[in-house]
Amino acid sequence: MGYLRVLRHDPRGPQFWAWAISGFCVARGLALRCVFADAEVTGGAAPNWEGWRLLLAYLGGQAEMTTVVVPALVHLSGDLARQRRMCAQVAAAGGLVQPLSPVAAGCLPSRDGEA
Repeated sequence: MGYLRVLRHDPRGPQFWAWAISGFCVARGLALRCVFADAEVTGGAAPNWEGWRLLLAYLGGQAEMTTVVVPALVHLSGDLARQRRMCAQVAAAGGLVQPLSPVAAGCLPSRDGEA
């Protein structure tokens, strides 16, 4: 599985990150089922976390541990406490967050399996 929050200030865009997640999975021998995404919200608007909710629902229906690949933890949230809560939500649903970035503060290390 993959997840990204499309960051407004990132010129590479969601397609770049979807390909990066796909390449990471191929290199690690992980089967990529799909990539969920949400748009970054600015200006005080309420966030729409539909992609996140769908990801957690999907993870809850899986029998095995599933790796969730993210471009970097900032693609979960810019707030460190929220990043940790989101990693905990994934773990509670039977998943494991794996950033493409080598810095994975607050999340579990990578495991082999499916993504």
